[in-house]
Amino acid sequence: MELDDTPIIYPTDQQQGVPLVLSTGGLATPNPIPGVTETTGFPITATFYSDVPIKKEEANLFSASGTRIPCWLLGPNHPILGAYGIQQNTICLIPKEELAGSSHFKAVFEAEVNGIKWKKMWNFKTKGKARTP
Repeated sequence: MELDDTPIIYPTDQQQGVPLVLSTGGLATPNPIPGVTETTGFPITATFYSDVPIKKEEANLFSASGTRIPCWLLGPNHPILGAYGIQQNTICLIPKEELAGSSHFKAVFEAEVNGIKWKKMWNFKTKGKARTP
Protein backbone atom coordinates (compact mmCIF):
# COMPACT_ATOMS: atom_id res chain seq x y z
CA MET A 1 0.00 0.00 0.00
CA GLU A 2 1.32 3.43 -0.87
CA LEU A 3 1.77 6.15 1.74
CA ASP A 4 -1.22 8.08 0.32
CA ASP A 5 -3.43 5.06 1.11
CA THR A 6 -2.66 5.14 4.85
CA PRO A 7 -5.84 5.90 6.81
CA ILE A 8 -6.32 8.19 9.75
CA ILE A 9 -7.51 6.04 12.64
CA TYR A 10 -9.45 7.32 15.62
CA PRO A 11 -9.08 6.81 18.45
CA THR A 12 -5.38 6.46 17.76
CA ASP A 13 -3.30 3.46 18.81
CA GLN A 14 -2.68 3.43 22.57
CA GLN A 15 -4.85 6.53 23.07
CA GLN A 16 -6.05 7.02 26.66
CA GLY A 17 -9.18 8.78 27.86
CA VAL A 18 -11.42 7.89 24.91
CA PRO A 19 -15.06 8.98 25.50
CA LEU A 20 -17.59 6.31 26.45
CA VAL A 21 -20.52 7.52 24.34
CA LEU A 22 -21.32 9.18 21.04
CA SER A 23 -24.46 10.70 22.47
CA THR A 24 -26.94 10.12 25.21
CA GLY A 25 -30.34 8.89 24.13
CA GLY A 26 -29.65 9.04 20.37
CA LEU A 27 -29.42 12.84 20.40
CA ALA A 28 -26.45 13.18 18.02
CA THR A 29 -27.26 15.49 15.13
CA PRO A 30 -27.29 14.22 12.51
CA ASN A 31 -28.02 10.80 14.01
CA PRO A 32 -25.70 8.28 12.30
CA ILE A 33 -28.08 5.42 13.15
CA PRO A 34 -31.59 6.67 12.31
CA GLY A 35 -34.31 5.34 14.57
CA VAL A 36 -31.94 4.52 17.42
CA THR A 37 -32.83 6.48 20.51
CA GLU A 38 -30.64 4.64 23.01
CA THR A 39 -27.21 5.76 24.15
CA THR A 40 -24.51 4.48 21.79
CA GLY A 41 -20.80 3.97 22.31
CA PHE A 42 -18.09 6.22 20.95
CA PRO A 43 -17.33 5.62 17.21
CA ILE A 44 -14.10 3.98 16.06
CA THR A 45 -13.02 4.99 12.56
CA ALA A 46 -10.49 4.54 9.77
CA THR A 47 -10.67 7.31 7.17
CA PHE A 48 -8.89 7.06 3.82
CA TYR A 49 -8.26 9.73 1.20
CA SER A 50 -11.46 10.37 -0.75
CA ASP A 51 -10.23 9.01 -4.08
CA VAL A 52 -9.18 5.62 -2.68
CA PRO A 53 -11.66 2.83 -3.54
CA ILE A 54 -12.66 0.74 -0.50
CA LYS A 55 -14.32 -2.67 -0.82
CA LYS A 56 -15.13 -5.64 1.43
CA GLU A 57 -14.79 -3.66 4.65
CA GLU A 58 -15.17 -5.51 7.94
CA ALA A 59 -14.46 -4.36 11.46
CA ASN A 60 -14.76 -5.63 15.01
CA LEU A 61 -14.20 -4.29 18.49
CA PHE A 62 -13.04 -6.50 21.37
CA SER A 63 -12.77 -6.05 25.12
CA ALA A 64 -9.46 -6.77 26.88
CA SER A 65 -10.75 -10.30 27.61
CA GLY A 66 -11.42 -10.91 23.91
CA THR A 67 -15.21 -10.54 24.02
CA ARG A 68 -16.62 -9.11 20.80
CA ILE A 69 -18.50 -5.86 21.42
CA PRO A 70 -21.76 -5.59 19.39
CA CYS A 71 -21.46 -2.67 16.96
CA TRP A 72 -23.02 -1.19 13.86
CA LEU A 73 -20.69 -1.19 10.86
CA LEU A 74 -20.88 1.77 8.51
CA GLY A 75 -18.81 2.03 5.36
CA PRO A 76 -18.89 2.50 1.61
CA ASN A 77 -20.40 -0.98 1.18
CA HIS A 78 -22.32 -1.02 4.49
CA PRO A 79 -24.65 1.97 4.33
CA ILE A 80 -27.37 2.38 6.91
CA LEU A 81 -30.69 3.28 5.32
CA GLY A 82 -31.74 6.80 6.19
CA ALA A 83 -28.31 7.65 7.63
CA TYR A 84 -26.86 11.08 6.99
CA GLY A 85 -24.68 10.81 3.89
CA ILE A 86 -22.70 7.81 2.69
CA GLN A 87 -19.43 6.70 4.24
CA GLN A 88 -17.48 7.11 1.01
CA ASN A 89 -14.01 6.82 2.48
CA THR A 90 -14.58 5.94 6.15
CA ILE A 91 -15.03 2.61 7.87
CA CYS A 92 -16.86 3.22 11.15
CA LEU A 93 -17.90 1.07 14.09
CA ILE A 94 -20.47 2.44 16.52
CA PRO A 95 -20.86 0.29 19.64
CA LYS A 96 -24.51 -0.49 20.36
CA GLU A 97 -24.06 0.41 24.03
CA GLU A 98 -21.93 2.76 26.09
CA LEU A 99 -18.33 1.57 26.32
CA ALA A 100 -17.11 0.46 29.75
CA GLY A 101 -15.12 3.09 31.62
CA SER A 102 -11.38 2.76 32.33
CA SER A 103 -11.26 -0.25 29.99
CA HIS A 104 -8.95 -1.45 27.24
CA PHE A 105 -10.30 -2.26 23.78
CA LYS A 106 -8.87 -3.68 20.56
CA ALA A 107 -10.14 -2.59 17.15
CA VAL A 108 -9.62 -4.81 14.09
CA PHE A 109 -10.42 -3.32 10.69
CA GLU A 110 -9.99 -5.02 7.30
CA ALA A 111 -10.79 -4.02 3.73
CA GLU A 112 -9.66 -4.12 0.16
CA VAL A 113 -8.13 -0.69 -0.41
CA ASN A 114 -7.00 0.33 -3.87
CA GLY A 115 -7.26 -3.36 -4.82
CA ILE A 116 -4.90 -4.45 -2.01
CA LYS A 117 -5.85 -6.29 1.19
CA TRP A 118 -5.49 -3.98 4.20
CA LYS A 119 -5.70 -4.85 7.90
CA LYS A 120 -5.13 -2.70 10.97
CA MET A 121 -5.32 -3.64 14.65
CA TRP A 122 -4.97 -1.11 17.42
CA ASN A 123 -5.71 -0.61 21.10
CA PHE A 124 -7.13 2.21 23.18
CA LYS A 125 -8.39 2.85 26.70
CA THR A 126 -11.59 4.65 27.68
CA LYS A 127 -11.84 7.38 30.28
CA GLY A 128 -13.24 6.68 33.72
CA LYS A 129 -16.99 6.46 34.23
CA ALA A 130 -18.65 9.86 34.35
CA ARG A 131 -19.80 10.89 37.80
CA THR A 132 -23.51 11.14 38.36
CA PRO A 133 -24.63 14.32 40.12
